[in-house]
Order: sequence, then structure tokens, then C-alpha cells
Amino acid sequence: MSPSRRWRNLGTAAGAATAGLFAVFDLYQWAAAYAADRFHNDFTFYLAAARIGLAHGWPSIYDLKLQQAELDALGSGIKVAELARYISPPPVAFSSAALTVVSIGTKPEPMSPPSEWPM
Repeated sequence: MSPSRRWRNLGTAAGAATAGLFAVFDLYQWAAAYAADRFHNDFTFYLAAARIGLAHGWPSIYDLKLQQAELDALGSGIKVAELARYISPPPVAFSSAALTVVSIGTKPEPMSPPSEWPM
């Protein structure tokens, strides 16, 4: 084996080992963050907005006080702030409305029939 080929193989092995270590570290960080606060993701805001829309009407989905109350009702530790609030268009919340029967660490509540939805 020529010296240049040996160094190339060594460099490839070192790069693969380094990439593997970074991948393991990244998975550890992701798991630790998820375990600490599994609610801090976009779907939590979609679900809260859908529940607000069904309960208070769709124009109310941007009310920050209602968002905070709904996030608290879901059991989330998220505090509504400048960068942590629902800002997506209403169709995103409306498309999540069917999933409001899904439980995220809370007791599921049955969804009312569409004829009873406040519009």
C-alpha cells in the first residue's frame, strides 16, 4: 500500500469516526431536549389554535391570552412570548381541528359535531 493511499484511508476513517461521534452527540442532545419539554414544537401551537378556534371562533386564534390559557390546559411549559406564539394562517389551525381529539399528555376531550362549531 502506498503512503498516500494509507493517509487517505486514515483520513477517511478519522472523518467517519468524528462524524459518528457528532451524530451520537446530536441524538443525545435531541433526546434530552425532547425529554425536558416535549411540547415545544409547532404542532403544539397548531393544536392550541385549533382548540381555540373551535371553542371561541376562528378570529380568536391570535389572541395571546387565549393561546397561553390553551397551552397551559395542554400541560405545556411554553410561555407565549415574542417568538413563541401561533402566527400561521387560519387554514393551518383549521386543518388541525380534526386532531383535537388527540391527547398530548392530557385527558382527551371529545370533539363536538361540526353543526355545533362556533363560526
